[in-house]
Amino acid sequence: MENNEMKEFELKENTLELAIGGQGQDGTGVPGMKCPQCGEFIPTTIQQISVASCLVCPHCQLRMNIDKSTSRRAIDALKKVNAAQNAVEEKKKSYN
Repeated sequence: MENNEMKEFELKENTLELAIGGQGQDGTGVPGMKCPQCGEFIPTTIQQISVASCLVCPHCQLRMNIDKSTSRRAIDALKKVNAAQNAVEEKKKSYN
């Protein structure tokens, strides 16, 4: 980054929807999303997206502000996905 300039991007509903089920390019199944600036993978969880006010790309340092007021529908969907994933994990544990 030039002159220690903080680059910023506003994450809105359509961008957050892309994070649902996002996986690393290496096929590890790590949840996350691609950076809208550099295209690199940003590992993050649904819970982090639900509670954080921003994410920072570890590759290009783009700061992505999460617009919760206009993204309520996407955040609610992410929370439902997270709850379903947690329920599946609990079921798996009960069978082991």
